[in-house]
Amino acid sequence: SEKRLISLSEVKDFPVEQVGSKFGPLSELTDINIGPNAVRFFGLSPGYYETFLDVATYDGDVLRTVVNRQLEVALNTNDQEKVKIALNKIRMAIEEAHIPKFFDELSLDLLKRNFLPKRPVSVRTNNETEDYIGSGVFMSAISLSLKPENLSVAIRSVWASVFTYRAFAIRRRWGLVEKNISMPLLVHPYIDGEVAHGTGQFQFEDHGLRLKINLVYGSQGKATNPDSQARVSTFEISDEIEIVDPPLNLSPKVEEALLQMYRQLQSTVTHDFIYRSFPPVSVDIEFLVSS
Repeated sequence: SEKRLISLSEVKDFPVEQVGSKFGPLSELTDINIGPNAVRFFGLSPGYYETFLDVATYDGDVLRTVVNRQLEVALNTNDQEKVKIALNKIRMAIEEAHIPKFFDELSLDLLKRNFLPKRPVSVRTNNETEDYIGSGVFMSAISLSLKPENLSVAIRSVWASVFTYRAFAIRRRWGLVEKNISMPLLVHPYIDGEVAHGTGQFQFEDHGLRLKINLVYGSQGKATNPDSQARVSTFEISDEIEIVDPPLNLSPKVEEALLQMYRQLQSTVTHDFIYRSFPPVSVDIEFLVSS
């Protein structure tokens, strides 16, 4: 398929197979004033992954040929050690394959879209089946800048994670066809200074809209996948009074940021509950609190 660098404003023009399951829902951010950081979210269509497989070479062979050859080994043996060896060869080929100018062109395209050249970039998997087959199946990576060599390392490592033993075993259990697996990506400015990671659920009740939030405090490496040392705070924001109940033990700035998020989403979510032909039971959100 064609390589497409899809901006947030263009998401609605493409099917989920092109924009991915993480990027697709973000199109709703274009309907509300969520701030300038949301503008620089981009999806890399599956065409980037497919072109990489068809053009890159490894040990004299086209990369797709190498991948298919090792997949045949993995799919036609019950020896799990042979499966692991074959998958390891695929990951190594993806990480080391030769492909001239591929990442130079992507770097230039991102620069044209107002990415800051020296700011780190998050690269995340964006497969449309990812959220259905298992949490944390694929990896995310950070490119230290928009330099082609940095983008290359980050993107290759994400694509290589498609062929971990765990990801392969889960696809086999679900009966997914390997040749149909592709990997669009989501790229956005790296969010540093993470204070907490939160999930929320909007519910529409007789007295109005209510947002129930779970806020996880932890180090930047742990907040999105908290360990046993993480702290969790649960609270609600009510439509009637727009205050947090019970009161938050947070700094005024963090509390105000959460209330502002609630107000920004309020009209859009209320519209979903009242005017959709098939109203949702609830609306779930996920967010980061950054310093």
